[in-house]
Amino acid sequence: MYTQSMENESTKSRPSARWWDFPAAAILFLALQTSAGRLFAAGWAPGLEAAAFLSALGAALGLGLGKSRFGRRMVTILAFGYSLFFIPWLLGLVLSGGVKWDERLLSLLGRLDVSLVAFLNRQPVEDPFLFIAFSGLLFWTLSLVAGYSLTRRGGYLAAILPAGILLFLIQMYDPYVAGRAGYMAFYLFLCLILLGRLNYLRKRSFWKEQHIKVSYDSVIDLNSTMLASAAILIFLAWMLPSPVQPLEAARNLWQRITRPWQTSFDDFGNLIAGLEGAASGVSYDYYGETLELGQKAATGDTVIFTVKVPSQKNVPRYYWRVRSYDRYENDMWGNASTNTMDFSPVQDSLTLPNAAGAIKAEYTFISNQPRISHLFTPLNPIWVSRPGKLVYVRVADTELEPILFRADPAIRAGEKYLVQSLDFNPTVKQLRQAGADYPDWVTRRYLQIPKNISARILDLAQELTWNENTPYDKALAITNYLRSEIRFSKEVPYTPAGQTGLDWFLFDHKQGFCNYYATAEVILLRAAGIPARMAVGFAQGEWDETHPGIWSINRENAHAWPEVYFPHLGWVQFEPTAAQLPLYRPSGIETTTDNLPGAPNSEEEALIPGEQSDASDEASGSASIGNRRFEWWQIILLALGLATIVGMEILAWRYYRRRIIPVPLPIRLKATFERFSLAPPRWLERWAYLAGLMPLERTFGVVYQSLRRLGGNSSPSRTPAEAAATLTELLPAAAGAIQALLSEYEHTIYSLRPGHLHPARRAAATIRKEAHRAVLRNILASVGRAVAS
Repeated sequence: MYTQSMENESTKSRPSARWWDFPAAAILFLALQTSAGRLFAAGWAPGLEAAAFLSALGAALGLGLGKSRFGRRMVTILAFGYSLFFIPWLLGLVLSGGVKWDERLLSLLGRLDVSLVAFLNRQPVEDPFLFIAFSGLLFWTLSLVAGYSLTRRGGYLAAILPAGILLFLIQMYDPYVAGRAGYMAFYLFLCLILLGRLNYLRKRSFWKEQHIKVSYDSVIDLNSTMLASAAILIFLAWMLPSPVQPLEAARNLWQRITRPWQTSFDDFGNLIAGLEGAASGVSYDYYGETLELGQKAATGDTVIFTVKVPSQKNVPRYYWRVRSYDRYENDMWGNASTNTMDFSPVQDSLTLPNAAGAIKAEYTFISNQPRISHLFTPLNPIWVSRPGKLVYVRVADTELEPILFRADPAIRAGEKYLVQSLDFNPTVKQLRQAGADYPDWVTRRYLQIPKNISARILDLAQELTWNENTPYDKALAITNYLRSEIRFSKEVPYTPAGQTGLDWFLFDHKQGFCNYYATAEVILLRAAGIPARMAVGFAQGEWDETHPGIWSINRENAHAWPEVYFPHLGWVQFEPTAAQLPLYRPSGIETTTDNLPGAPNSEEEALIPGEQSDASDEASGSASIGNRRFEWWQIILLALGLATIVGMEILAWRYYRRRIIPVPLPIRLKATFERFSLAPPRWLERWAYLAGLMPLERTFGVVYQSLRRLGGNSSPSRTPAEAAATLTELLPAAAGAIQALLSEYEHTIYSLRPGHLHPARRAAATIRKEAHRAVLRNILASVGRAVAS
């Protein structure tokens, strides 16, 4: 009874009890890749290759787990753990180009959040990443289940049907290229081959039980017949003509089947709305190569992006620039000439002119637009965390002026990116002392005025600035004039015939929005001999009371402003638009509050009413966060992820140790040599022999080792008792330890009571130590005799 029970248990635990067959596994793997390859061939979105990779890894994992000895519970735990690693990893590769992994994963989570909200509200999802993630998860799951079902139970339908249904659905939504139907034909061919192979394996098992011998030639004939039959069936099915009009019964049956799923089809249509051929190519970028003055200002409370700012505020007001323009003609802004180069986060930061004294700060932007490539940045960006193109103006061999950062690939809704900037807040004193010694690259580019500029614009520039001594005071005079004399209006009529838009705005209509204000100041400054440029982007936005350190920028915050160049300081922003609060800067003049009752701080004037308190709230609210790379919740998530992986590995190891008696590696290597009729090397034979010994047998080996070192007879033909007696004569100091070790060894080998390993190891350590001493004494004695002679 005992013997029969042991045999049954052994049969249950043998790997041969699994349905493992390499040809069947290879056929299934190829079939799953065919289904995933059909999705990739549709070309609906970049990044769909992630589904094919996940299918391959899932199939390999499923085949391995199915062949393993693990029970269903442990298989589930391991599959879940591997899913937590491989799925985010491969989906994270969709964002390539050197993006750091913490930013990459957070961006993907943000994109999924935005897309899921739209999908659950039954709105079109314009970001294809949700479809990519859904496809990857689907192919990973069905491939893992297919591999496991095949090798664990020999389940044919569970292995082949889900991927076939998915392939059929893809073909339904992408029927336009006739050649792609070949994927379906090849998949059906593989299904028939796999069905035949599994049937052959079952027959072979039966023949083996019945002791029926099958020749090798018969197996070849069976396989050849199976391949030919499958190929003929697929060929006939594909070549048979279809009826011009489908059978009425078949049509009615199809309508009854698909009617309950119509809502799901509509939802699936929302899911793929962002794929190629839908809205995936639509760009939501603001500000292109040119900018017209326009007739209507941007309106609406739609959030465009949010920004997390540094805890220390180093600028008087935040402006989020997209690009700048330097040339104005025919009521339109553009750029005379620019350069373009590739930019990558792994490159060094840019070197800007006039960077001395600036403070390096980092900003985190999160886009809320479906797809943008023109990045929002602070005023002096030197590095962004996304790859792409940089449009710039060369200033010197090692210095340049950024005009625009263009991300490639584009940023999707919910993604975040980092920008490092050089923040600088010059004082009024510094601006007045900057002078007018402009570099050649500035005067050549930023003093251009339109050829058809009216004389009264030139006269106005002269009138406003003739009595001012410094470029700063001239710029301030023009700014104050525009703020006081021009009324803000969100809509501007078309310019009357025969007039330029700027001339009509300044002298006749005297109403407009930021495009007109900023253009007027730039041209008036240039007419007065002061270099200036047009900057466009977004105003500061709204302070988020619930999330300290976060600014929310909506569509209505779209803005244009002038930037004035000051030697040795760089570009400085002015605010002529009457709808915006005045822009104040620290005076830089040391005064005392005793002399100026009620005045602001001597070194730092109030920036704008109410803004200083915002800045202090922002600093106090986010001081605990600072500029650390990781937030506390990121660290917790990382620690939980690592703990989960380590915990699952420990559980798997303990389960394996408890359920299986492992075969040592050297014994496996030796068996591999013998399986192929090869003689294993002597070192491998000795290693395998030692690995096959019981722990106490290996411990007793110290007796033979010590005999060899002391010159005694260590022949394996000697019994353990004889070897121990000889060693006792050579090493009397260790006699007690030798007898204790021999006693434990004899109990292990010759009695039912096993010996105690720990006392044996202590005895072996004593023998080894005394043998070292004896060898050292013999060496010293030999040296002494040699010296004496």
